[in-house]
Amino acid sequence: MRHSDEMVDVVLVFEETRVKCHRLVLAASCDYFRRMFQADMQERDAGEIPMKDVSSNTGLLLVEYLYSGNIQISTENAQELLAVSDRLLLTKLKKCTEEFLCEQVASTNCVSLKNLARLYGLETLIEVTHSYLNDHWKKLNDMESEIDQLTEDDLIALLTTHGSDEDSFLLLQKWVRSSQERTGRFMDLLQNLELTLFSQEFVCRTIMSDELMQNPKGMKIIQEAMESLVIANRKESLVVGDFKGNIWFFPFTKCKFYSVTSSSDGFIVSGGRNANNATRRECYAYVAHTRQWRTLPPMSVGRYGHASICDQDEFVVVGGCKGLDDFLNSVECINLKTLKWSQLPNLPLAQMISNVVYVQSQLFVIGGFTSSTTVSRDVHLFDSTEREWQLRSPMPEENEGHAVPFDSKIFILGGKSKCCMQYDPCTDMWIQLQRPLFKHAGASAVVWKDKIIVCGGNRTDSIEEYDPQSDKW
Repeated sequence: MRHSDEMVDVVLVFEETRVKCHRLVLAASCDYFRRMFQADMQERDAGEIPMKDVSSNTGLLLVEYLYSGNIQISTENAQELLAVSDRLLLTKLKKCTEEFLCEQVASTNCVSLKNLARLYGLETLIEVTHSYLNDHWKKLNDMESEIDQLTEDDLIALLTTHGSDEDSFLLLQKWVRSSQERTGRFMDLLQNLELTLFSQEFVCRTIMSDELMQNPKGMKIIQEAMESLVIANRKESLVVGDFKGNIWFFPFTKCKFYSVTSSSDGFIVSGGRNANNATRRECYAYVAHTRQWRTLPPMSVGRYGHASICDQDEFVVVGGCKGLDDFLNSVECINLKTLKWSQLPNLPLAQMISNVVYVQSQLFVIGGFTSSTTVSRDVHLFDSTEREWQLRSPMPEENEGHAVPFDSKIFILGGKSKCCMQYDPCTDMWIQLQRPLFKHAGASAVVWKDKIIVCGGNRTDSIEEYDPQSDKW
């Protein structure tokens, strides 16, 4: 009847398409039209009824459905059919469309479909998308458009459920950066994550480097997380702290035998050996006033057990090993302004765990191991004019103490032999001093308030203070 135009009495207009219909059929198959034709509305007697916001293609499908009860739902028309069925009170069509969409849920559309389900009150689709999102949430990190549509409530649900997974932080990162209005929510949403269950490396490499964490609250969160991780893991870590209780960790902790030295704005960590016994070339500088790590260009060769020192804008690495018993005599220097490495002349002997000291702008390399069992007493001075190493008076005895400059002289303290000696570069002479009370093999020493503090060492936690003026411990 419709196709032959028999007894048609109304025209539905979908965009530019006009479809002749029967009021009786429309009213019988659709509550929306029944109410329209029964109410005191201008459409009741109108010859044409404009169907706004319904495309021509969907309009033709809709009319066919009202006459036959059949319709072909596809991914192209499903969302518009859902909107039309909701508007025209076509409950059965709405349910069929919901069932179709439930079968289409994927990582590329789960968020948008969940939002759509909420809009039209589709409880089954809400459950399906919620379950899919919970099971496949990691894929969201590769779906920028879906992250854009993720509501804060849905994000919180994912973060609280998967807050111990490091990918949850990556999801939070991308969500807050998907819109400028969201960045202010970062610190509050961070509370839903269990940072103490992340790895130390992830916290240092990824979380600490995020610019949104560069504030007092963010630093406190990182500090608390790292304190818990250190207590829980008890792994070797490099830590720097201040007298206010603040601590900051080296970004890569699965490494040992690296070298650390102070710099003009913090300190520098270089080289080392990882868990697979592979030597590392990487160098990292910690800038104290910004509390941030920065990566320096790598050394030309990986090395561990080496010495390092910083003087103004020059960072120097000396000797070390590049493999088991493969000792190095090479010396490298990087300009911290230009970030360019250069080679200094090689030392006369390959050695590791040497002492390196600057005194009156002169570079000294003192002692060290020339083999796994041989400790050197040699002292070498680098002549920057002739660009060569000069041999100076050797130490009075072999030792494994630590060297510090003080009052234009060099002090060697600690070691297995409990040594304490002083070298005067002007006279090229050594003198023996009062020995410490404890052995401090492999210890560290630092000048503090006109005293020299020697801390710990192999199998000891003792700390001693030496007064160079009175020669007393």
